[in-house]
Amino acid sequence: MQKPWSVPANREVANKYFKVLRAHEEIHRLNIEVQRLDAWITHERQVFKSAIDSATNPHLAAELRRRYAERGRVNNLHRIRISAIYKLEGYSGPGPFGAEENVDGNPLENELDSGELSDDDDDVEDEVLRLGDFLHSLTLI
Repeated sequence: MQKPWSVPANREVANKYFKVLRAHEEIHRLNIEVQRLDAWITHERQVFKSAIDSATNPHLAAELRRRYAERGRVNNLHRIRISAIYKLEGYSGPGPFGAEENVDGNPLENELDSGELSDDDDDVEDEVLRLGDFLHSLTLI
């Protein structure tokens, strides 16, 4: 007599069943991670704003603003992707954590509609950052 586990079709069904179980566990885990990333971006933004507002040294404030802009560009891309995840038909996790706006305070929704951030803004910002780095590297005589 053949054992049920020795039948190839039964083994195949069992393998698929356990893969589906693992997939559901992974979806649950990713729902948590998406929310955590969203919360981290919101928290980091608040910390940067607070540090910039409370900086008494103008050079420190300028450096913080530069880093805030640099991090903000990356975070804006993450927020666009996170927002797209929230809108997926099968998404079963919690909704958006923070306000959906970019580093400049403009609504992120406008950038989501176009599918990407403006390359012109990035080019101008990169040029300004390069100019700032150049001026910083100059030594006064």
